[in-house]
Amino acid sequence: MVIFAIGQTVELKDLLKDTKVEFFRGVYPVADKLTYQTAEPDIFVGGDVFTGPKFAIDAIAAGKEAAESLHRFVQHGHMTIGRNRRDFASLELMLWGGTIMLIVDHIINGELTWAFPFFTALGQEGGGAVMLREMLTVGVPMSLAITAVWAVYALLKERRSGIAAI
Repeated sequence: MVIFAIGQTVELKDLLKDTKVEFFRGVYPVADKLTYQTAEPDIFVGGDVFTGPKFAIDAIAAGKEAAESLHRFVQHGHMTIGRNRRDFASLELMLWGGTIMLIVDHIINGELTWAFPFFTALGQEGGGAVMLREMLTVGVPMSLAITAVWAVYALLKERRSGIAAI
């Protein structure tokens, strides 16, 4: 059975009363965050029914993932192998940490100010060209190097956790 949602309220208690489905806060079905499978093996949830009110695109993405899980279940496939867990918390910390370090470095070296135009080079004669040259010779290669390190880290983390790259 497929239940279509129109974005009003969640009332599944009567529909799922004779199942193993558990509820969070008495309203939202508890399910696996990767597979969207509930304690009742053949019941999958997604969208606002699972997460509560969010953006429509989040509900669409959850529906797609729940459909993938349902397909795997019906085909007797493995529910988690090859799934993208979207676990980038450590990468996000690295990114934010690098951003903060870069801002602090620019402030300490007097390259960044809190007043417009923010970059001191723009306030000097010919400073814009100097800043552009520095961005091209230092900034772009540094960005490429950071991206490469980030990609290698993500690849190693995927391999270590046994998830196939998608």
